[in-house]
Amino acid sequence: MEIDLDIDIESTVMQLKEKEQKLYNFLIALKLIQKHVQDVPQFQRGEALPPTIHAKRLDSMPLHEALRVSIEPQKVFEYPHNIPKRFAGLIQLEANEKEYEQAQALTHQINELRATIVNYIAEKETDYRKRARLSQRLFPDTLYQTVNRKIPLLPDTSTRIDFSWCEQQKSVKKLSTEQAVSMLQRFDANTPPWQAAKNMERLMNSASAYKVTNVRTHPQAIVKYYNEETGEVFIETRKVHSPMIALVQSQRPIDVNPLPDFQENDKKHLLLKGYKPIVEGTCLYCKDSPT
Repeated sequence: MEIDLDIDIESTVMQLKEKEQKLYNFLIALKLIQKHVQDVPQFQRGEALPPTIHAKRLDSMPLHEALRVSIEPQKVFEYPHNIPKRFAGLIQLEANEKEYEQAQALTHQINELRATIVNYIAEKETDYRKRARLSQRLFPDTLYQTVNRKIPLLPDTSTRIDFSWCEQQKSVKKLSTEQAVSMLQRFDANTPPWQAAKNMERLMNSASAYKVTNVRTHPQAIVKYYNEETGEVFIETRKVHSPMIALVQSQRPIDVNPLPDFQENDKKHLLLKGYKPIVEGTCLYCKDSPT
């Protein structure tokens, strides 16, 4: 049975798409000062992170595509893994104070509309599976997890941006058999049947299964800007999912330190003491039997 949709929410979705297009049209008409884009690799759910992650530079990405990535939610099956994709970088455009205020107002409206839609869907349907069907009706060609992303517009007095990796310490979480089986099946979706069967046998022979979520690794940006009236300098940390957008009056390029390679540290090894992987390359672990 389909859920009845309010006319207002369908209208809100249309408004959102119109505002996104309006912001894109506004920004693409401005003069480009500099553009730096890096492709942050995707990893499947349940896949263990490699010791080194390299964010490849995408100098060939045209401005119109970079702006679309920063403004619009992600399309379904747009990338090899159908999960939220991240890019790092900066799009710097020349704009006067009035133009910045116009872009800021549009950005605020888009962010508010997105929050309204996400809240509506969450309140309309509490069941996760039914909620997924509802979100697909409103956004049939969109990866819904990216709908609530905020437009990454920087303050117009930004002078420097440094990209780095954020590591949030987590823990080892015990899984039920059903959760572990589901996770392994997703990981083995493209694995040869004989190997998938062998992996499942290892899981079934383990006394218990744990999901290692010790480090949540994602890119972040450290933005430096100032108050024009007081001269006070501010430092702000932002999560990164797409190229940051900077509209400034000066034609001088903002200082940019690109996202470096991620190097695994010793935290993981300390956390995993006493555990061993059930299947190599996944985040499924079991307790290491004492010898």
